[in-house]
Amino acid sequence: MRYFLPFLGIILLSFWVSPDIQREQNNDVVNDFDYEHVDIKYEEIKSEHPEKIKTIDIKENEVVKQKPPRWRRVYYGNIMYAVDSNGLYHDRQGRVWKPIIVDTTAYTWTDDGYDPTIGAGDGKTATGKDAIRTYGIASGSPKVPMGSVVHVSGYGPFKVDDTGGRLKRDWRNKGIITLDLRIPQLRYDGAWRSVKQSRVIALKHGRRRNRLVLILLK
Repeated sequence: MRYFLPFLGIILLSFWVSPDIQREQNNDVVNDFDYEHVDIKYEEIKSEHPEKIKTIDIKENEVVKQKPPRWRRVYYGNIMYAVDSNGLYHDRQGRVWKPIIVDTTAYTWTDDGYDPTIGAGDGKTATGKDAIRTYGIASGSPKVPMGSVVHVSGYGPFKVDDTGGRLKRDWRNKGIITLDLRIPQLRYDGAWRSVKQSRVIALKHGRRRNRLVLILLK
């Protein structure tokens, strides 16, 4: 009997799920303000906040109509964007992004990056950026010119700071926009990796065709 009660408690606890977890499982995330476009009834306000009824101009049996959303919401790379009627993506900082379809490949510099004394002169991009220590994107198409900021899902938003003959040929001969994603030896968390490790990542990426990426307009 003395073992039965604790065992029973464990069973009951396993069936109990907190309200927060239930909300997440039901995709009912309050912070997303899913109810801001839903009509709200007088009874709902009265049942939840009866003390506030007198502070707002709402009558019994009244339904407060809400305007439907002008734009739809989508997630790209774990970031929520509002997509307008022209198909442009708007982020929470007020920036506007244009979606385009590209092929992506990945590359790394040939020198070993373990030596912290290696300078940018041993591995520069076409714009003079340090290819050993910095992430960035190479492009050969005028559709994605040098200096553009491109958000690639899973890689991040980075500037176009390099180019290459193969990328230019893809555009000139095939009309394909190919973006080459740089895998540096200095990782984003400050740790160094070998050229072999970087090359393995680049080879694992391979060529991914017809990917949706976002290019910053303003």
